[in-house]
Amino acid sequence: MRCDIARKVAIDIVRGDSARAELAATQDLLKAVEEKVVVKNQIIDSYITKEQNYNQQINLHKEKENYYTQIVTGLEGDNKKLKKKVGLLRAVSGVLLVTTLFGFSLSAY
Repeated sequence: MRCDIARKVAIDIVRGDSARAELAATQDLLKAVEEKVVVKNQIIDSYITKEQNYNQQINLHKEKENYYTQIVTGLEGDNKKLKKKVGLLRAVSGVLLVTTLFGFSLSAY
């Protein structure tokens, strides 16, 4: 009977020791998993920051495009006005040239 009790006590001690070892291994594994989660959260945060930066860059490029479009539209309008003025200047200079030539030809006779 004493042998049975001693055997049971020995089995309980061995089981307790193995349970403690398993608990320690599980706790180590849990720490490793928690560290991995922290690293992955940092990676996710960096990607979120990158996305925000990309969105800011996209918005800045859109603003630039709108600004340049306004400038080009203004320059196109200025170009049309200048073309009209050049056309008018050519017409006036042509009329003056004809008048001058006609005047010289009349004074020559």
